[in-house]
Parts: sequence; structure tokens; C-alpha cells
Amino acid sequence: MGKKTTNNRFKLQAAVLDHNFCCGCGACVGVCPSNALSIDIFTSHEPLFEATKCTSCDLCFDVCPGKGYPVVTWSEQLCDKKARMLPMQGPVKEFFAGHSTDSDIRLASASGGIATSLMLYLLKSGQVDEVAVIGMKNERPVLWLTSDPKIVLDSTGSKYGPIATLATIIPELCKSPRRIAISMTPCQLGGWKKAVERVPKLKESTVFIIGLFCGYIQNYDSITSIADSLGLQYPGEAQFTHWRYGPYPGSGRFECSDGTFAEKPLYSMLDLTIPHFSLHRCFLCPDGGNWLADMTLGDIHSNGVDETVIVCRTQKGLDILDSAGKAGYIKVWKMNSDQVNHSVIKHITRSKLLPAIVWNAWLKKRGKAFPGFDYDAGLLIKGRLKFMALFWILKYHLTFWCRKGRQRNFLLKHLWIMEKVGHFLYYFPNTLPGWKLLIRMSSQLRK
Repeated sequence: MGKKTTNNRFKLQAAVLDHNFCCGCGACVGVCPSNALSIDIFTSHEPLFEATKCTSCDLCFDVCPGKGYPVVTWSEQLCDKKARMLPMQGPVKEFFAGHSTDSDIRLASASGGIATSLMLYLLKSGQVDEVAVIGMKNERPVLWLTSDPKIVLDSTGSKYGPIATLATIIPELCKSPRRIAISMTPCQLGGWKKAVERVPKLKESTVFIIGLFCGYIQNYDSITSIADSLGLQYPGEAQFTHWRYGPYPGSGRFECSDGTFAEKPLYSMLDLTIPHFSLHRCFLCPDGGNWLADMTLGDIHSNGVDETVIVCRTQKGLDILDSAGKAGYIKVWKMNSDQVNHSVIKHITRSKLLPAIVWNAWLKKRGKAFPGFDYDAGLLIKGRLKFMALFWILKYHLTFWCRKGRQRNFLLKHLWIMEKVGHFLYYFPNTLPGWKLLIRMSSQLRK
């Protein structure tokens, strides 16, 4: 940041916002000592800047995860002697699957209810003073820092929009250090780690991190298109209530003005929203596995059941999981290697880690801006994956070509086509005719 002038292009603007690298985590807002930054999620996930309030401290720039962060270096610091540092999965103590023992929590949650049950257990056992949960207010996700079990229960379920979590958490913990548990996406956790390095007061709090496997986060324009695909006028005649409602895997849900409900099945909704409305920064984030958390939770997906996949990364995470199980809040069991390879743990590597590494390397090679991470591309992208890299680059081009100009306008007017195109892009290159046969033949040739 430079002088206090209203036309000043501060560092965060030039390095992050101008390149659509903002993930909406709110870290910049949370650390700003002069309240020069704010986020209005009804307008944008990006921060608004009041140059006249700026003190040129550069804290907002320093803590921003949008420009990347050292995932591998920080992950290696998490590892103790009994943890494994796996090149594709990060630090691992053990792989588990499980679910809440409360059938109501299990039904209301996105998958399995482990996160909700752990929050309740930590409060009940006195291991934390408060938990941070994401509820809904005025059709937008909002963070609550609470010790009230009812608020925890009311906040179950996935929220697929950007949430300025750190805009609330950082000032709260600076004002009143305490023991908390919080679930975070990878970029939010990256911002938190950077903030802890720059704001000494944050080190006075004890924070237990439940990480979430993260594919992509969509901007809130996606809600309008979901409604349009259901023949609803939104906003106006319908209110958006859930990203995932009902039995696993759930549906996007609207309450209509006449008291009826309309729902969009999850996977059809994701075909529509992920390719066409996900934040640009999400495509360039390799950290979908959330390596920096005490444990990472996600959908089991492949089996189509409401169970949670759990990667315990620290001894603290392992101890809490074990004690919550003994207290009867959750039921968990170890996953074998075959189960791991057919779950989100393996899927997130192929859908996020490897393509993002390729896309960032491609941008770097062409002299374009890219978020910096410390993965070893040479170690991870080798053999057949070098061949796959060509298709991942093509996928990136096709996706953002469809999000421009006349193509974009056409698709927005023809939602059923948009959804079909989205399915093709989301699963590309598997959706190419003959792709499975090509992979099978190439595998036979390598034997």
C-alpha cells in the first residue's frame, strides 16, 4: 500500500484481486487494524477497500492465502515421529470412516455427521470454550462462535458459498483469547496460519482445526441459476434454504412463496454450479485435501452412503477422535488401502492436487500470475500424468472459454444445456468418447 489516497492501488489489489485470486476467507478484514477493509457477501466475496483509513501496514497482503502458501513445509512441521508424510495425501496418522451415533445428526448432516458430533463432544467434555459453526442468515452462510449446542445442531450441513470466516474469528480471538474448535476449508486454514505468524495475540488461543475436503466454492450467482433450472423466479417467489437437504447425498432446496418446496439433486446441481460458478482461485488451489488440519473430513461418495471419510493428521486429532468414540458420540473404523483408493481421499488428488499443480506451472511458464505453493511438481507429475497434464490444461481453457462473452450469455439462457456442458467439463477428460477404452489400452501396453 502506498499513500492514503482514494485512487491508490494497494498491494492486495494488484497481487490478488486483479487476478481473481481472492477466496473470500476474510483474513485481510480480520487483521486490518484500521477497519479499512470489509466484505459484503450480498455484493461480492472480495473485500472492499477504504483507502482513507489505510495505515499502509501491509498486514492484509501478508496474511492473504489467495497468493498461495507453503503447504508442504507447514505440513512437515505437523508430523511427529509416528506420522507419515505421503506425497499425495500429506501428513497422515490413520485413515478412518465413520458416522455420528445420533441418527438425527447423521440425517441432517452432509455426510455422516462426524463434524457436528465432535463439536458437541468438545463442548460437553469441556475441552473447548466455544466452537465456530456456519449457519444460515438471510439466505447466506454466517459464522457463529458459540457454546450453545442448539446453535451447533441448527448449523449442520454443507455450505457451498465463500464465507469470510476469518473476518470474525481473528478479531474475536485477539479481543478475548480462548479455546475453540472450528471447521475450515483449506484456503481459510492457509489464511489462519499466515495470520498466526503475523499477529502474536492469536497464539494465546488454543484452536482445534477440523479441516474439510474441498473441491470448489461457488459464488452466490449460482443460486439464481439453480432456481432458474427448477423454473423458479429467484429472488422473488422462492427462498433458498439448503445446499444439501434430505437423505444422502441431499439436494439444493428452495421454499416457494405458496409454501411448497422445490429441490435440485446434489450431483445435477454440481454439474451446473462447479464448472460455471466456482471461484477462479479454486481451480488453482492444489490443497483440496486440507493437509494443515488436525483431521480432514469429507464425503465417502463412492459408496453413496451417509458416512464420513476421516484423515487424522495430528496426535491431537487422533486423541479427540478416540475419546469421542469412547464417549459414544461417534462410531469410526479404520479404512484399508482399497477403501482409501476408492474414496474422496484418492479422488481429491486427481481432481484438485494434480490439475492445479499443472495449471499453475502452465501459467508460470507463460509469465502470467499464479498462486505460489511449494509442492514438488517433478515428484508428483510424472509418467502417465505428464500425458494427463495436456488434458487438464485443455479442461482449464474450455471451462473459462465457456464463462466468457456470448458463450456465457447463451448458456445462462439455456440452463439445461449449461448443465450438460457442465457435466462434460466437470468430469473431463473422462467424458470424452472412448476415453475409458484409451486408458485401458494404455494400461495393457505398459504391462
